[in-house]
Amino acid sequence: MGWLAVVSGGIAAALFWSDDQTWLLVLAAISVVGSLWSYGVMHNFALESARRRQNYSGEFYDFRVTDLDAVPNWLAKANFLFSVGAFILLVVAVVVKFS
Repeated sequence: MGWLAVVSGGIAAALFWSDDQTWLLVLAAISVVGSLWSYGVMHNFALESARRRQNYSGEFYDFRVTDLDAVPNWLAKANFLFSVGAFILLVVAVVVKFS
């Protein structure tokens, strides 16, 4: 999910902050930090696997499917849950702000 979840969670946090929704703001901040952390760690796992290839070009997104298999499943699931949480909180923030 990558940067989309981080940005949507950040927008949700900003909307909650402007409405003084403290608990929802904290949840949005946790989802942003969790999404960003898990995305970065997944990228590091894939990057280390890609560096072992002979034909690795050094580009930021030069990954093959075998490189992505190096990412642990628990980490991918954590990223998915944080990302879904960020998207849900963005919907809740828009509903609270504009209703």
